[in-house]
Amino acid sequence: MSNTKIRIDSREFGQGDGYIVSNLERSFEKVSHDGSSGRTTSGSMDIDLVGTFYNYKMTISRRSSNPNLVEFDELWDALSAPVPFNMIEVPYNQSTWRFEAYITKGKQLLMSSDSSGNYWGSIELSFIARAPQRKPDEEGSA
Repeated sequence: MSNTKIRIDSREFGQGDGYIVSNLERSFEKVSHDGSSGRTTSGSMDIDLVGTFYNYKMTISRRSSNPNLVEFDELWDALSAPVPFNMIEVPYNQSTWRFEAYITKGKQLLMSSDSSGNYWGSIELSFIARAPQRKPDEEGSA
């Protein structure tokens, strides 16, 4: 995955910087309008779909050739900033896709600590799309 290019806001990962995207996972969720979907009296299901949301999980790792611990701390702080939404660009099918999302959570494991500093492991992030990327009346609108 070291050649995978990801963009979060204006920061690009995976191409010539001190970080690599070591794991990228996508998922989708079909969301319906609350209260207007469910079983009919005959037992069949009616669903009033809002649309399909594409969500991503990624892991950003520090390149072994990048010993800059402070820079990795700054990345953590930037990703965990209390902003409501981020623009992300990720691989989608055979191209890339740019959309607004929010970082729902991130985590990082402390690998070791000594007198020279704290050595944190890879950063794991989860992104949820702000709006549906596909709607029932716009089939194929990814």
